[in-house]
This record gives sequence, C-alpha cells and structure tokens, in this order.
Amino acid sequence: MTYYDKAFRKSLLELLAGYRKMLEQASVASSEQNYNILVNEKIKKVDEAFKIVKPSTFDFLTERKIEKLQADEYLKEKEAEIKKKYEAKLELAKQELRESIKAELKREREKKKKRKREQAAMDMLPVLLKNMQTSGGDIQPDETDSSNDGEIKSDGQDNDDFTDFPEPEIESIE
Repeated sequence: MTYYDKAFRKSLLELLAGYRKMLEQASVASSEQNYNILVNEKIKKVDEAFKIVKPSTFDFLTERKIEKLQADEYLKEKEAEIKKKYEAKLELAKQELRESIKAELKREREKKKKRKREQAAMDMLPVLLKNMQTSGGDIQPDETDSSNDGEIKSDGQDNDDFTDFPEPEIESIE
C-alpha cells in the first residue's frame, strides 16, 4: 500500500465527498430506475475509495511511522543498490588481479626457462671446447685412446643435443 501525506489525503477526501453528494442529489432527482442503479454503483465505488484514502481507526500508523516505513524501504533499496555496485567492483578487481598474477607467473616462468637454458649452455661449454680442440688438428695423447687398429677415439662426449624445457601449465587462479 502506498502512503500519501496528510495534505494530499485531505484534498482527495474533499473531492470524493463532493462527488458523492452530487451522485446522491442526482439519485433523488431522478425517477428512472436504470439511472438510479448506475448512480448507486458509482456511490459504492466512491465509498470504497473513501476507505482506501482515509485510514481506519484500526490503522494505527501515524505520520512518523509512515515516514519511518518509507525511510526503511528507501534504505533497503539503497543497500541493495550499493551491494550490487560493490559486487561488480569486487569482480572487476578479482579479474584484474588474476590477469596480473598470470602475467607475473609467465614472466617468472620465462626467467626460469632462460636461466635453465643458460645453465645447460654453460654445462655444455666444456664438452664443446673439448670437441673443438680434438677437431682442430692437434690431438693430445691424454685426451684420446689409441687402439690396436690405429683408430683415435674421443671421450665419448659427442652428445650436444639440447632439448627445450617444456612450458608448465598455469592452473586456474581462484
């Protein structure tokens, strides 16, 4: 039910009372049966409007209580509106945080990958240097073995195959 202020109710009651008196006078002045039925129906509708506009004696709502109810309703609506805005901002902040964390994890993964590649290259450096020395022409006797058939063998470290490290999967961040 919508509550109106006292001045509005008073003016509406005056209009309804004037309309009801006019209908009663029209009913008394007319002798036609169908017209009286129509007027009586309109009077009943005006009486129902009176009940709606004018509070009953059992309706103990004072102006202060009505204002308090309206204020409470307004605060509830405002609270719901603020809650929706907060949830939207919170979701946006979560999304931004996820994106920044993913970017940071990707940078860290790339750094680790680069360090592993550099370390693998540093580990392979002595082997490459030995291979370069043996293929340069001057063969050192303590680095190679000679067998009975005159073949020169190296230490067996010809393995310079380097495989790229697999990229770890980023799990969903919650």
